[in-house]
Amino acid sequence: MAFVIIKTFLDRIEKLEHISIKQNIFDEMIQYNVAEDELQQDVYKIEALERPPIIQNSDYREKFHRPTVN
Repeated sequence: MAFVIIKTFLDRIEKLEHISIKQNIFDEMIQYNVAEDELQQDVYKIEALERPPIIQNSDYREKFHRPTVN
């Protein structure tokens, strides 16, 4: 999960032009596990979805009595 959070963060700050990433950032995570005295490689494809700020959620605003956001 932390891998996805970091990737989403980097994508966001690059989109806002706060940084310029010169190389592609991989969207796969490789994890190694030991099974029967052997290393096994598991590759996970990252599919990150940046959610809108919680204050934009009408159910949240209603529950916590927050003002409407424009």
